Amino acid sequence: MKNNYENFISKSKNIETELIGQLILEIKKFPLVSAIVNKDNFSVYPEIFELLKNCYENEKNVTTEFHAKNYNILEFIKQIPLRSFNSIANDLKEISNSINLYKVLHESIKNIPDSEVEAYASEVQKRIINEVSQVESAKSDAVSIIEEWKKAREVYKNKFANGVGLIGLSTGYGKLDEAIDGLREGHIWILAGYTNAGKSTSALNIVANLIQENKRVVFYSLEMSSNDIISKLLGIMLKINGNSLIKGKDHEELEARLLKIIESNLSIHTDKFELQEIIFSMTKEKLSGADLFVVDFVQNVTLKGSKGEYETTTTTAIDFQRTARKLSTPIILLSQISNEGAKNQVDGVMYFKGSGALGAVADLAIEVKVAEEKGEEFYKKMKEGLDVYITWTIKKNRHGATGSIDMSFNGRTGFIKEGSPLEHF
Repeated sequence: MKNNYENFISKSKNIETELIGQLILEIKKFPLVSAIVNKDNFSVYPEIFELLKNCYENEKNVTTEFHAKNYNILEFIKQIPLRSFNSIANDLKEISNSINLYKVLHESIKNIPDSEVEAYASEVQKRIINEVSQVESAKSDAVSIIEEWKKAREVYKNKFANGVGLIGLSTGYGKLDEAIDGLREGHIWILAGYTNAGKSTSALNIVANLIQENKRVVFYSLEMSSNDIISKLLGIMLKINGNSLIKGKDHEELEARLLKIIESNLSIHTDKFELQEIIFSMTKEKLSGADLFVVDFVQNVTLKGSKGEYETTTTTAIDFQRTARKLSTPIILLSQISNEGAKNQVDGVMYFKGSGALGAVADLAIEVKVAEEKGEEFYKKMKEGLDVYITWTIKKNRHGATGSIDMSFNGRTGFIKEGSPLEHF
């Protein structure tokens, strides 16, 4: 391992020398480099990178500053390969990740405990995610922020030019998309309701719509089996009772729908409950191009060493928010509503079961609610496969409107469409 580390440092030194040489000759390009790497990525010459940063920010002469610090400028500019700044900086980022990984693993091996090994392994996973993730950290300086804004603007311009009128992924529901501008990168959704309100079914309808568009969804189920999820998805896609399909009922489009699910590269995890285990999995799944993560449901997530429900839910909410931002991928969290939320229908967004942190981190919070009286007529409709009336109420939206959207829900198939049942009969 020592030889590997020395090789990493040697390679890093060569890349750092190349990058510093480029910057000496074109200090005005410093913002392009600093958008990719920072001082922490320099293992050999971090102080020289800081000197160049100071030269750029304060318009100082590079040659003069090198001489004042007794740095040999010729060491860096004697041979300057014709490579782009971005290429060199990305290479440095890669080797820096390797060095950080070595340090984390080397330290972890030295300190393996003889008890509570699972908790220790979880902590090591967390350190790996935080220290060596391939995903870029957010930049806070004005130049980097403006560059990021310009990139996003160009993406949106291209989407709109190609007839895509949403910033995010379409949910498949026009009124909802109009209010929220789609499932946006890095956003946290909370899809909430009471038991049997239709949270999972609502989420699976959105998943089914994304599958039809060949988007890759990663579903973390903390209560349903993979067979149950596939059955429900097929029921929604084929507008048939999903349980009948797994029991052997045929349908002429069954194989085509199964192929569609395979082509979308859907992932379903039913064996992950601990928070860091889920986040570590999300990081790996992102490398395979995940478009959306769904967690069903958030109150079933566990946290090693937690002292209670409040700490678990608060930590879970904050860490999922960080993960969504870090991976630039939307996450839908299904949540139960607390009894306190039932009493406060005006500001229900802050009344999720377990912790108000869920409401605080949510970019969008939707309450799923049955809008009909659950009496004899309601259950008769459900039994006969007729649509019943539910609502999706947007209680929090950082980027647009709030309010209720009328939906029709078929209890037999699980299929949900926009509009109240009266509009369809």
